[in-house]
Amino acid sequence: MQRTHLVAAIAATAAILALPAYSALGSVLDPGPAREASVLAAPTELTDSFTYQGRLTDNNQPASGAYDFRFIAYDAETGGDQVGLTVTKDDLPVSAGVFTTTLSLGPDAFNGDARWLEIAVRPGASTGTYTVLSPRQPISAVPYAIYAKTVGGIEVPFEAAGVTTGTGAVIAITQTGATATGFGLDVDGASGTGAKVAGDVAAIEIDGAIKVSGTNKAAFTATIDAGNNTCDLATADDDAARVIDNPFANDDPNALIFLTVSGGSVSSGIGYGVTYDSDGTTTFPKCSAGRWVVYSLDGSALDDNLKFNVLVIKQ
Repeated sequence: MQRTHLVAAIAATAAILALPAYSALGSVLDPGPAREASVLAAPTELTDSFTYQGRLTDNNQPASGAYDFRFIAYDAETGGDQVGLTVTKDDLPVSAGVFTTTLSLGPDAFNGDARWLEIAVRPGASTGTYTVLSPRQPISAVPYAIYAKTVGGIEVPFEAAGVTTGTGAVIAITQTGATATGFGLDVDGASGTGAKVAGDVAAIEIDGAIKVSGTNKAAFTATIDAGNNTCDLATADDDAARVIDNPFANDDPNALIFLTVSGGSVSSGIGYGVTYDSDGTTTFPKCSAGRWVVYSLDGSALDDNLKFNVLVIKQ
């Protein structure tokens, strides 16, 4: 059996965009009203499958009958390496030279690089060797649309630029499917900065509450525990100060420290101050060098269970 040539076109996904395919000879495969109605009535989620339609000739005549097909994707038009799975279709019907089938070459078949499809064929209901058809068929961009949605990721570093008018955003993200703890955007800088935001009018605008979390928090509480974690304003042991020990503030005299006070016995009119202790000996003899310290303005001892709610902002 001699196979002279095969011409084929990649159609869109079978469930969503089953459009007519055109062969090199100009014939059209009309999907018909029934197919159109089923597509509109029962859309399904995209998978990595796509519909392949082609034309097969046998001894220079349009093939008819059942044929076994084998499909393999390669990363080159000739030679190269196989990518994805080997797909076989046994006893696939061919009518007037036209065949249609659904292929799923696996999630690793498409990564953004060009792909060519090698097609081999043999008579249906046989166990003989396949005849490899030549040339390989280039795979169009339709399966890559599936890759972009379900398999691949965003190539990094990702950069986006655009021009908007009014209050429009270059990139807008709306999170509608998450629970109360879900995120519209999750950025992890790992060993670097998670995100940097700049703007001519405002660097960032927040519409909603601010929550600080993480292992090392920039917002935390410092509680007075029976005088055990206090230090002195002077040489006398008056327990009038409390060290703010936090990795974001430590050894940084330029940090911004904001705090509120609650708990314990907060006497009105006393007031509290915050200062940076550079050496741990001169101003606060029994505090810690390179740490921020909160203290009572009148020098009185800090009450047990007094709680300082602290927010640190790095410059």
